[in-house]
Amino acid sequence: MPELPQTEVPIVVRTDYSDQAGWRALRTAIEATVPEDEGSYVFVEDPLRWDLPEQRLLDLLPAREEDPTFLLVADRQAVHGEEPTLLVVDLFPENHGAAFRAVLPEVWLIAVNLFLANMDFEDFADAVGPDGVFRGFD
Repeated sequence: MPELPQTEVPIVVRTDYSDQAGWRALRTAIEATVPEDEGSYVFVEDPLRWDLPEQRLLDLLPAREEDPTFLLVADRQAVHGEEPTLLVVDLFPENHGAAFRAVLPEVWLIAVNLFLANMDFEDFADAVGPDGVFRGFD
């Protein structure tokens, strides 16, 4: 079973291995969302363990009350979609498996606020647009 690293920074799990150049471009774009001197992401890449469809990934990841209580997923849509978005997945027991997509410029804001418990997963999930994508608060 795949295991998440214990870390104090947001985790991005790569689940699509179909396009290495597309992944490199996406990863660079994700890293560019971090303000200077404010932290980083941990990228988890292992095609033997993480090349999974979303539902299988959720089935394998247990609910968690300790960090990380959420996960950022770079899936096929993230790599190949018209607009790069990451899947934000709640791992907290009460809402395990709930998910929404977020545009890259908003991902760091989401991650920091969830890690610091300034906001709850639902605060962001309730603010997604009709297309299921979080683009910021109005």
